[in-house]
Amino acid sequence: MLAARTRTTSLIALLAAAVHLPGINVPIAEDEIHSIWQAARAIRDPRRLLLPWMGGAFRILPKLVFMAGVRLWGPVAWPYKLLAVILYTWCAVLVSRVCAKWCGSARVGTWCGVLFAVGLGVYWKSVLVASNLTMLMGLLFLLLSLDAFWSGRWKAALVLFVLAAASHEIVLVAPVLLPLLVVARREARAPTGSRPAVPGGLALRPGRVVAALIVALMLASLLTGAAGRLSWTGVTMASFLLIPVNPSALSGLEGGAGAAVARIASGIVLHRYWIGLAVLAVLASLAWRGRASRALAIGWIALFLVPGAFVSAGWQGERLEIRYLALSAVGLCFLAAELVAWIGRRRRALAALAACVLFGWSLAIGALWLRQHAAKAHRPEWVAEREELRDALAGEGFR
Repeated sequence: MLAARTRTTSLIALLAAAVHLPGINVPIAEDEIHSIWQAARAIRDPRRLLLPWMGGAFRILPKLVFMAGVRLWGPVAWPYKLLAVILYTWCAVLVSRVCAKWCGSARVGTWCGVLFAVGLGVYWKSVLVASNLTMLMGLLFLLLSLDAFWSGRWKAALVLFVLAAASHEIVLVAPVLLPLLVVARREARAPTGSRPAVPGGLALRPGRVVAALIVALMLASLLTGAAGRLSWTGVTMASFLLIPVNPSALSGLEGGAGAAVARIASGIVLHRYWIGLAVLAVLASLAWRGRASRALAIGWIALFLVPGAFVSAGWQGERLEIRYLALSAVGLCFLAAELVAWIGRRRRALAALAACVLFGWSLAIGALWLRQHAAKAHRPEWVAEREELRDALAGEGFR
């Protein structure tokens, strides 16, 4: 049993590393340059740790990591990105572990970890843009915290959650999931075929609570004003989780197959609110009739779409930010893993086909994003920015 678990863990770790390692040599650009320069300034003046660089004022742990990186290797890109790949690999292993515990199935846990390893729902940006180390560290400590909570180690869970919050404030919404986690834990430990004895009718039906909240979000998207715009953006984020297409991503697709892809993608962008409504309706239906573990996964998806919607709702235009999908991807991989495992119990060949489709989609979106990111990083303006950064760091006495 232990040997099989070790083999599974090694497979997931190797897969996550193999998929993402090709991107570590992409030069730094945009926010990465800004983060490295601000880290160097914070070394000279530690009070700058509380200034809003790396996307926030209180993301202390990632800032300290960048400051250490400036000291050790300066503006060289690959060490920062290698560190991100290592953290993501660890996250993939943890996703597999917590999923297996939540649903009581090692097979589902394995599929969940494998799908997360290839980037389903994450689509690589949170891994290969070094300044997004904030999101990865937040997710890593959050998964460790929830794993400790599941095991009854409350003090360790609290400490790890504080570390998660000191990495990225997106995790501050996570305590909303604790009632679902408690019910799922009791359900997993109850005898087969029985229901956990939890007082109160509401606690016995966590899926219905989650379904009702999702329906409330869908209805709120019809409102006017700030609340309506936020809810509308949340609905479109549900579509974006499955099909992460922005209008800006369509530039350069001209002629032949590129034009056909651009037309399809434009149609998706145009109708992604309605696609999002359909996705949320399916999730609500699954939550209503599902076990507590499934309600937890669906609640996880919906909850972590909200911070991304909150940020995106304040932007101009129709652009959504792909890095905010990284946490919702955990729940998406859970549901996809359940689907593959369910198909596999009936027809293994069909399950293999479904897995291949999910793998191919994840790898294709990730590769397309990486290609665009690499092309942008080699633009003359970013080459000049990197040269200025090297000169500035050398003038400050860094490498």
